[in-house]
Amino acid sequence: MLSQQKTRAQEKESAAWYWGNTGQIEAAAIGRCQAILVARDGESFRGFLSRVRRELSALSEFYRGYAGDPDGYGLGTVREIQRWLDAWN
Repeated sequence: MLSQQKTRAQEKESAAWYWGNTGQIEAAAIGRCQAILVARDGESFRGFLSRVRRELSALSEFYRGYAGDPDGYGLGTVREIQRWLDAWN
């Protein structure tokens, strides 16, 4: 999933003449999500999912109010990962 998102972000960065800074916004959101998705020492799977969901939710709220992403591409990137994690109930 992250690999596909990275590829799409890179494609948009390569076509910045069309996409503007959309690829950069998506790449930044992916990087933030990757940092959140790192398991911590001694963290159980259930604990991992709980923490990650909480932190991704906070990141979604950040992007909802982020003036630098008025079209919501960062939020969409984070939400895609959240929906993917929802399958792990």
